[in-house]
Amino acid sequence: MWFLRDLIVVVVLTPVIYLICKHLKIYGIIALGIAYYTGIWLLVPGFSITAFFFFSLGAYFSIHGKNMVLELRKGKIMWGILACITMILCVYYDGTKTRSYFSPVYVLSGVISAVNIASYLLERGKITVRPLLSESTFFIYAMHMVLVLSITGMIFDFIFRPEQWYLLIVRYVTVPLAAAGICVFIYWAMKRVTPKILGILTGGRV
Repeated sequence: MWFLRDLIVVVVLTPVIYLICKHLKIYGIIALGIAYYTGIWLLVPGFSITAFFFFSLGAYFSIHGKNMVLELRKGKIMWGILACITMILCVYYDGTKTRSYFSPVYVLSGVISAVNIASYLLERGKITVRPLLSESTFFIYAMHMVLVLSITGMIFDFIFRPEQWYLLIVRYVTVPLAAAGICVFIYWAMKRVTPKILGILTGGRV
């Protein structure tokens, strides 16, 4: 639950983040972005630069009255291309120090591209908001690392035996999606069969 720990820390420090976003504006976000990319930050558990950077980025949009979705659309083609290139590089160099140069860029460009794709499809009616997906997000977060992701990866490796880089990219995309799908199914089944147990496991988020 490291994510919740880091989230609690940044929430406690929101007055500091507010001052950074309010007075330093985009320059404060750029400084945090540089720290996020370089990793030059406090090596203290809970004070993750990933949490501080992305939380502050969202706070910056809100404090200055900017529409995050519209702002992230600027340079959407560039972000999309960058996400694809860095994803390939991250998979290709997995397990080596070289990956550290590409991973932060991939995460940032991937998040921006995901927001752009989702908003585009929603606005054109290609997809709709699914209540089951939105209400099961915490369950997926808490559940996916409890054997689900690792077992899904083992099954993929057993069937396809990925050794080529392109199969590893397929694995990188499909395994998390399959694991998330399994978690959603478990959530749906528990909601129908054992809703009280589900309520306890998710802290009342049912």
